[in-house]
Amino acid sequence: MMQVRSVKMCDKESLSRIAIDILEPLYGDQSKALTGWLYGSFYKKAFVITTEDDEVAGLLSLKIDPRKEVVKISTLLILEPYQGNGTGRQLLDFALDCIQSETDKKYVFVTVSEEKQESLLFFQKHGFKVTKTLHGKYKDNTDEYVLEKEL
Repeated sequence: MMQVRSVKMCDKESLSRIAIDILEPLYGDQSKALTGWLYGSFYKKAFVITTEDDEVAGLLSLKIDPRKEVVKISTLLILEPYQGNGTGRQLLDFALDCIQSETDKKYVFVTVSEEKQESLLFFQKHGFKVTKTLHGKYKDNTDEYVLEKEL
């Protein structure tokens, strides 16, 4: 049975592998993101979903800036062996419950590259609506969609 919890220091090795092997090839250096996941810097809050053996199966991080009305899902990543079986939904639901119980925020948003159709469909399936298209903001000649959900 999968369990969702806040990131702990014992997750450092697993999260480092995620940052280096999966995210760096797409987005460049992830050292600040890793620090945020582990220590909560930059208004970040991070959760992992783990297997019965406490192996990290996925990560979700939030940026909760007290000066803004919305919360940003900065990262949602489910490792390949755990995709397609409800793991992402369990992690997302946990994070949304935390936002609702710990903040007065009314909306949550995420940005998804047009290249990541599976991610786009995942968020749409879970009630997120495309509200904006950013042309070439993160990568030349690639659109990025902003998806929002009311809490």
